[in-house]
Amino acid sequence: MYIANSLHEAVMSRRQSHCFVPGCKSGYKSCKEKVSLFGVPKEADVFQQWQRNIPRADKPLESNAAVCELHFNKQFVSRHFKHIIGGKTVRLERTRPVLLPGAVPTIFPNVPAYLSKPVPRKRNPKERLCPPLDLPEKRQRLSEVLQPLLGEEPDESATVPSEPQVPFNHKDVALPSDSWGKHVFGGVPLKVAYSVCSPGPDMGLLCAEKLVLFTVTDDSVAHEVFVRGVKLDLDEPGGPASVLKAVDGMHVCSGAGFLEEFPFASSNSNLTVWNGSLYNKKCAGTSLERFVACKYLRRILTNQRCRRKKTKSKTNVSPKMKTKMQAVRRLKDKVKALDEIISQMKAENEKIEEEVLLKKIDSLPPKQKAAILQCFAAASRKSPKGMRYSSEWILECVIMRIKSPRPYEHVRREKILMLPSRTCLKNFMKNYESSFGFNSSVLSGIAKKKTERMDEFQRHGGLIIDEMKLAENFGVAPGTGKIDGFVDLGAFTSELDKSVPCDHGMIVMFQPLSGSWHQILGVFASRGNVKAHLLSKIILEAVVLAEKAGLRVDYVTCDGASWNRAMWHQFGISGTAAAVTPSVQHPADDSRRLFFLSDFPHLVKCVRNGFIKGGYKTPAGHVDVRPIRAAYQLDKCATTLKAMPKITHVHLNPNNFEKMKVNYAFHLFSAEVLRGLFLYREQISKSCSYVRETEKFITFMQKLISVMT
Repeated sequence: MYIANSLHEAVMSRRQSHCFVPGCKSGYKSCKEKVSLFGVPKEADVFQQWQRNIPRADKPLESNAAVCELHFNKQFVSRHFKHIIGGKTVRLERTRPVLLPGAVPTIFPNVPAYLSKPVPRKRNPKERLCPPLDLPEKRQRLSEVLQPLLGEEPDESATVPSEPQVPFNHKDVALPSDSWGKHVFGGVPLKVAYSVCSPGPDMGLLCAEKLVLFTVTDDSVAHEVFVRGVKLDLDEPGGPASVLKAVDGMHVCSGAGFLEEFPFASSNSNLTVWNGSLYNKKCAGTSLERFVACKYLRRILTNQRCRRKKTKSKTNVSPKMKTKMQAVRRLKDKVKALDEIISQMKAENEKIEEEVLLKKIDSLPPKQKAAILQCFAAASRKSPKGMRYSSEWILECVIMRIKSPRPYEHVRREKILMLPSRTCLKNFMKNYESSFGFNSSVLSGIAKKKTERMDEFQRHGGLIIDEMKLAENFGVAPGTGKIDGFVDLGAFTSELDKSVPCDHGMIVMFQPLSGSWHQILGVFASRGNVKAHLLSKIILEAVVLAEKAGLRVDYVTCDGASWNRAMWHQFGISGTAAAVTPSVQHPADDSRRLFFLSDFPHLVKCVRNGFIKGGYKTPAGHVDVRPIRAAYQLDKCATTLKAMPKITHVHLNPNNFEKMKVNYAFHLFSAEVLRGLFLYREQISKSCSYVRETEKFITFMQKLISVMT
């Protein structure tokens, strides 16, 4: 964590290499024009002014951001050094341009014009007595320029004098606040002290909490900073005012406490006393709250004070006190004996109450009875850890957790019911052996418990068959050591396929016509999709087994994949313009028919794909997706409320993976698309002449989806 924070601070401290202004490409590889970048100012007021001027709302101005010279007025960008030699101004070109004081970005060419704030034009300067020095057109050395003025031979070792230092005037320095005071010490060198004082304990002595001492010489001004008597190294590039402002913003450490609070700490050699407060010797003087060393020092002093309070001198007990203590001891023994008698009486009463309670519990439904018995069993234990549950109760808990994990954990955490943990459920489920193919235990359970309590109509339903792609994986069963991951089709597995890894899974499930329940009858693991001849055998056995269990299978539903269509052909299912054969004679009942259906969402996706690919010829005329695309383009450019807000490019031009999503197909045939076609009908009709025909087709599909769903 510490390394990550250090890296983050290092990245944030490095100045950015591109312009922060929105729309500006300066500093990026795509921008070939080379311009200068300037860092943001350190002064808080100037920083806020920059942030207000830059029109960027997605994020605030950062301390490591940069702004290029294109956004500043040219008069605020200095490209030359200016020196006055012999009454004449000499200019030397800078290696890197710099910003003059008071420069603020005001020019933003890539945003609306009203966001730019032009700077007032600079007035022409007054005429000087000394005319400006006419510099030659070609660049020359400084020595060649100064030679005719000084009348001396050029000296190769001569250097250009720097700008003269501004003299220090303590009268012009503005104090950061009214709490600052100034003291001028005469003599040479001149010394000026600025301080923030706090009264001492006896109010007759002032203690300098913050002290800034300036030492003025002929050519320099040096400053020293003291906070609570501790000298700090402050490298502030600005003048005295900026130094005072920086010191004024420092937070002084509050220390470990006061001497009155810890009077015994005066003899401690690891701390210092300043103005009645205690500080660690390692304290740096400044911190946002407390310095770490002072924080731990206070904790040590607090512990020492607590130990001093607990340590008391032992006193001799009087004979009268001893007598009272013996009497109290005898009374405690009597109370203990009475508590034992009361506990015995409670146990006898509990036996009587338990018999009455068990009679009442027997009248409850079986599942409520199991829940109450588990709660009573947990109440008689000190801890629910290691508690044993009945198999019926664990099965109910497994079903509850599968249906809604969050409510299950809430009921268990708040102890509303005594529910086993997730680990307990996993260990219990490991004891169940699952197998591929048709589960005989499930079918026998349906025949004995499920269908006996159902009427004839509730038994009718159909089989749903679906496949999915799986990743190849091998695992070892913990109990038996058997390797899982090979092809397993139950009784239909051939000897050659038993050593082939599987990558597809298929499920056969019964769905009733009435009711919200469903039951899985069998699962199969295959290599690729199950072929048509084998799939037809699996379907026949599933129908026969379901009929024997008491269920009534009236239809078989699957998607329109090629292997499923081949299975339909083997059963004799076909459809032409002249005739349609949707059913065959039922294998378990000669008086009934077994129908084969394609799932409706898959049909809608197929209609959508053909509608996008080339369209259809309907009784009303030709229809395709082009009017909808034209309406989408117009609606996308609308600046007000949109007629088709949920329609995107994915709905109109899906890729192979997006074509598999049902919601995209349903959105394309929705009322939202009809609103867009109706709103932009006049504009679309210029390029597409079959807008009304497309509207009729979308209306038909919308009604069909509404009826089927």
